[in-house]
Amino acid sequence: MTTNFFTLDSTQQPIRDYIKVINDCSVNSEFEKERNELIVSMLQYFLSTPVAWDEKALFNIEYAGRRFLDVLSNPSDTKFQLDSLFGYCFRFALEKLFFFNDDDNRLNLVSSVKNFGIYRFNEFEGFVQIQIDFALKEMPMEMTKYFLKSDDVKSYRDFVHCLAEGKNFTSQWEQYLKKQHEAIDDIHKTLQGYESAFNFVGLYDGFNKLGKQKRAEIRWSRCLLLLLAIIIPAPILYQYFHMPLIDVTQGAIDKVITFIPFISLTFILIYFFRVALSGYNSLRAQIVQIELRKSLCQFIQSYSKFSLEIREANEDALKKFEEVVFSNIMPSDDKIPSTFDGLEQIASLINSVKPK
Repeated sequence: MTTNFFTLDSTQQPIRDYIKVINDCSVNSEFEKERNELIVSMLQYFLSTPVAWDEKALFNIEYAGRRFLDVLSNPSDTKFQLDSLFGYCFRFALEKLFFFNDDDNRLNLVSSVKNFGIYRFNEFEGFVQIQIDFALKEMPMEMTKYFLKSDDVKSYRDFVHCLAEGKNFTSQWEQYLKKQHEAIDDIHKTLQGYESAFNFVGLYDGFNKLGKQKRAEIRWSRCLLLLLAIIIPAPILYQYFHMPLIDVTQGAIDKVITFIPFISLTFILIYFFRVALSGYNSLRAQIVQIELRKSLCQFIQSYSKFSLEIREANEDALKKFEEVVFSNIMPSDDKIPSTFDGLEQIASLINSVKPK
């Protein structure tokens, strides 16, 4: 809160005029000389820092400012007039000393005014003595009451009250946020589990479909193996049970020759059985590899995070995983017997028993 008083030209011009009057008047004693010097110094202080005095002399501006201005407006070199002017300067000086610390070199001036009023009290006019006595004894209490009732103090009280409520609200809000943060952490952990379980869903579904396809193939392969196992002994059994029907006059060589086609067919069926068995075993190996890949897809999210944390900036962190997941499921071609493997051996056997 600030009151415009010393900054007004209506105050500054009378101060300048009165300074000229004091400088031109004659003095008759050491008291008058020191009093006039202090008055002039205080008036010059008012002119040099008017904004500061408007801020630091609120009480006396409101309750004594008009009378102080009346004295300035009627410049006179009489003792009563000059003593009265000193009395108002004394009040302004005390208010400054009561509430404000002055760090400039004018503090000695204000203290000198105070000391002069106290120690030369009896040499002033009676009215001025009342002013000095009031300033020393009653003005501090009146100023305290004045400032406690001011809007600034009310605003400060409201601020303190609002600050207390704000701290209470902040405490409650922090507790609420802490609970919400804990709940969010729980949800985050749950979602991490879901993320790990459902990550790479497309890749997992692809392997799952491929696994179903391979299981269907292995069922047909098993049926083929069972069928071949039944068919393989059929030619020889057929020939054996039909031997009595053949002419008994035939020689042993002729009888063996009659078995050759059936034996050859049996060998061929055995070979195809071997091929079908190898394909069956290959399908079983493929299913095992597919299941392995499906299992890898379920934990790859956690594995990748772990690898990044342990080996940052390592481009080969998932190399082993990719080698397993994206490697060929089919075994190498050289491990699968060709369909015509062994036909040369069968042909050689037939030639060896064929009559020359």
